[in-house]
Amino acid sequence: MSIFASGLERAALLPLLVMVGTSATAFAQQSQDTSATSVGLEEIVVTARKRSESLQSVPMAIDAFDAKTIAKLNLVRLGDVANQTPNLTFVSGESGRLNTPIIRGMAMIDSRGFDNNVGVFVDGVYVAGRAAQDITLLDLERIEVVKGPQSAIYGHNTFAGAINFVSKNPTDTFESNIELTLGEDDLQRFQGAVSGPIVADKLFGRLSVGYLDDGGTYENAGPAAAGSGIDGFENKAINGTLYFTPSDASEIFLDVYWGEDFRASTALRVAPNNCGEIVPTRSSLSYDVGQPYYACGELPAFGSNTLSLSPEAYSADGETSKIALRMKFDLGNTTLSSITAFTENDSVGFADLDRSQTGTAHWGYANRAIYEAQGSPPVMFPDAPFIPGFVPVTDADFNTYIGSQGLDQEYWSQELRLDSSGSERLRWSAGLFYFDAENRQTSDFAIDVSSAVDATGLAPDQLVFMLVDPFGGGPLGRLALPHPLFAQPGDITTDLWSNNIPRVDEFTVAIEKSKQISAFASIDYDISDQLTATAELRWTKETRSLEDIKDEFFFTVPPGQTNFFEVDHDWVDPRFTLRYTPGDNAMYYVSAAHGTRSGGVNGNTRSVDADILTFEPEENWTYEIGAKTSWADQKLQLNAALFYVDWTDAQFRQRLTDSLGAFLTATSNATGLTSKGFELSLVARPTENFDITLGYGYSDASFDDGTLYSGGAALCALADPATSNYPGVGAVCVADPAGSGAFFPDISGLQPRRSSDTTANLALNYSYPINTNLSIFAGANTSYRSKQFMDEINTAYIPDRVISNFSAGVSGEKYDVTLWIRNAFDEDAPDFAQIFQSDLNSFRPVASIVGIPRRRIGLTARFRF
Repeated sequence: MSIFASGLERAALLPLLVMVGTSATAFAQQSQDTSATSVGLEEIVVTARKRSESLQSVPMAIDAFDAKTIAKLNLVRLGDVANQTPNLTFVSGESGRLNTPIIRGMAMIDSRGFDNNVGVFVDGVYVAGRAAQDITLLDLERIEVVKGPQSAIYGHNTFAGAINFVSKNPTDTFESNIELTLGEDDLQRFQGAVSGPIVADKLFGRLSVGYLDDGGTYENAGPAAAGSGIDGFENKAINGTLYFTPSDASEIFLDVYWGEDFRASTALRVAPNNCGEIVPTRSSLSYDVGQPYYACGELPAFGSNTLSLSPEAYSADGETSKIALRMKFDLGNTTLSSITAFTENDSVGFADLDRSQTGTAHWGYANRAIYEAQGSPPVMFPDAPFIPGFVPVTDADFNTYIGSQGLDQEYWSQELRLDSSGSERLRWSAGLFYFDAENRQTSDFAIDVSSAVDATGLAPDQLVFMLVDPFGGGPLGRLALPHPLFAQPGDITTDLWSNNIPRVDEFTVAIEKSKQISAFASIDYDISDQLTATAELRWTKETRSLEDIKDEFFFTVPPGQTNFFEVDHDWVDPRFTLRYTPGDNAMYYVSAAHGTRSGGVNGNTRSVDADILTFEPEENWTYEIGAKTSWADQKLQLNAALFYVDWTDAQFRQRLTDSLGAFLTATSNATGLTSKGFELSLVARPTENFDITLGYGYSDASFDDGTLYSGGAALCALADPATSNYPGVGAVCVADPAGSGAFFPDISGLQPRRSSDTTANLALNYSYPINTNLSIFAGANTSYRSKQFMDEINTAYIPDRVISNFSAGVSGEKYDVTLWIRNAFDEDAPDFAQIFQSDLNSFRPVASIVGIPRRRIGLTARFRF
């Protein structure tokens, strides 16, 4: 398939393709005309291997963005970085909080996992927890995207790669800058920094602040709060650094960061089911019969930028603080480095569970005192109307909200490293790393019961609410389930938002702890002036525990008790590299690297089986061949990498059968996956004033033969017994080899969800000097991402997409002003999709899709002092 689709997308790319053709001609002419004035590409220095090296000399696949490029491409969040990086995609999920960078198609299969496959670091400090990883990009010197497993260097879950954010350091002379942005949809952004000496030759400081207020590019249609923004942000951040040089042989950095992030509801829509009609013999719920069970094929574009969501819902509200002490001491032939860091992050969200402003009808309520006087039937009873005062709700007026994975995290880390001098033929490094984390995870549920309060005159904690089937045969409420979330009056509060909307605080509570210690070492040896061999090794021991304090959803924690689980794992991650440098303009390498992602503990499970309570680490071996080359007197760089990934013991959510015959849902280890592909990146400066960046990535990731998705057992329960297939859906169901009698979809050879096999990016920047103090400039960049499947069975998918941005402006020695347009052709393909149970009382899953920011025009001004 061509990476560029037809129709409007081709039209969108036409201006860029014309510019590429023009640039290619200019480059050819420039290469022939040696008298023309031109300047080669600047060298980018990276610290991907924890030492300063030229990007072109590092035997790894790395994409790096310096401060100038970050400004030119208007990189504001991690998703913007992904759009400009081949074989990197990024999704943040329905909630906007499950931030997941994906490198080389190695998508997280278990979306409930706490740690990502890709590690994110800020100034060498690991950012734990997925909710905190889409950080505000504030006052950065550089961004590095390192591909392939980096466990031997970084440890801690850099299973598929690492992303490094490197902040600007304090300067020895005074400097300051201010950046102001205004745009459509109430976009306002401010960033500023000041840097300079505090005590001459000894102490230097840098302070940067940022504020973003974004109204979002979608509108709420009503009937309530019409016109209010959806998918908006409000971010505040401040970062301070002190740099102390007590002697020529030592340097000390103290970093302090605080940030506060609020995100309104993501742009959510439900795609209607269109396949797999349910027949009476396959459903116990009357209103499911005759209805399509699943969504198949291409999920629809958003079309309109007007949605209808509860105005009280929001995606995320969080706060992060961090303090880090970085020290380096020159000991003569060796250097001692230390990084000590403490981070705290709190985050919660309340998404619109029913995806509407009118709510859902599958509820009823009764007087709590009367209900409890009858003995409070614990689970189900046959005829709800026989409860005195029971009122089934037949019109949709109960809005529901879900707060999945509220986080309260604290973690600190300590790294000590000793490095030999970089001038010897044999160079080495060794060190120790310690990580200690505690995370309090909660799940919350809320329901707007203001109509019930108004009708009864009772306070919310004097009512009990139940799920009902209002469309059943016989009297209304024929099937009623007293929802255990509302069993304890003390759990209900009335101050969450307004209008007596009660909240069931923390219906699940668990405390997860992780302690990790690592020892690592590396050796570089110059076999000759052109050939260098590198061996790296890291040993890690980790203890993870999970204490289930409260569970009113899976009913696994008895009142007044806790469940405690603990597991120990240890592993070794090696990396071997051979680098060949025949001259100044070329470097070739081969490498084999091992990556590990932590195992863990399954909470909220009733099983006593050890192999169900815990799951093992997942591993991969990645084999890579790469080349980094420079041409035409450093005016063109062309880099390429070819890779093969053997991924074993992959973690994902499964339906398991324990020794007592009970069916459970838990994270477990599957057979594995394979990913193979390549990436190309080109950077060129054919003339002094014209830059071109081009990237292309291809990754073919698929499940290995014999992989069954037991999490799809419910789907196979509806299959035709004669063919083991579900008509219209395409799932191929096979019998559980363990002999449980269940059938599971066979997903051998299928692509993991949330991964794209093809990515591409193109950026062009041109400037024209009017005089010695003033230039005009123009830029264009576009990115392509191929389709992504919503599910493991590869039935429904979001289509491929192209996003194009343009900019133009004027620049002087102390300022620049840029007029820009983002998503210029208003691409409206979904950004993310997943199966979701938006109606708690319905048997049918639905496809929930998330939109991307729509077209927006704005102006940015930067001033340097």
